[in-house]
Amino acid sequence: KYLARFPHLVCSTLYMAFMIMIFPTTHLFAIKIVNVILSMISLILLYKLSDYFIKHEKVKLGVILLGGIYPAFISYSSTYCTENIAIPLFLGVMLLFMRACKSNDIGKWLLCGIVLAISDLFRAVGIVFLIAFVIYIFVFTKESKFRNSLILIASMLFTTFSVSLF
Repeated sequence: KYLARFPHLVCSTLYMAFMIMIFPTTHLFAIKIVNVILSMISLILLYKLSDYFIKHEKVKLGVILLGGIYPAFISYSSTYCTENIAIPLFLGVMLLFMRACKSNDIGKWLLCGIVLAISDLFRAVGIVFLIAFVIYIFVFTKESKFRNSLILIASMLFTTFSVSLF
C-alpha cells in the first residue's frame, strides 16, 4: 500500500533488496558506504557543472564547500532514502545537458533524456528538469531548438514508458 502511494520508491526498494542479496549481514553498513561515495561523486559533479557557469577557481571551490556542508549531503549519507541516488543522477543529467547544448550531438541529447528518465525513477521530479531544459534550449541555444527538444522529450518518455511496461 505504501509503494502504491509513492511509486518512486519501487526502485529504492529494489536497490535495498539488491544490497541485502549481496551483503546479507552487513547491508545497512554497505548502504552507508555507498551513500558516502555517492555524496562525494555529487561534489565532483557539482564542481564539473560549475565549470560551465563560473570562471574563477576560488568561487568553484566555494561551491564545493557549500555543497559539502549542505545538510542533505551530511545527513542523508547515514540514512536510507532515495535522495542518495537521485542527487548524483540529476547532477549528472545537468552536466550531460550542458555538454549536449555545447556540442549539439544527437547521441548526447538521447543519453540526456535516458538518464533523466532513470533519475526520475528514484525521485519523481524529472518533469521539472525536462521543462527547465526545454525552456533553456529555446532561450539560450541558437540552432536545432525543435529537434533537440523533441529528441530530449522523446528519449525521456520512451525510456519511462519502456520501464513501466516491465
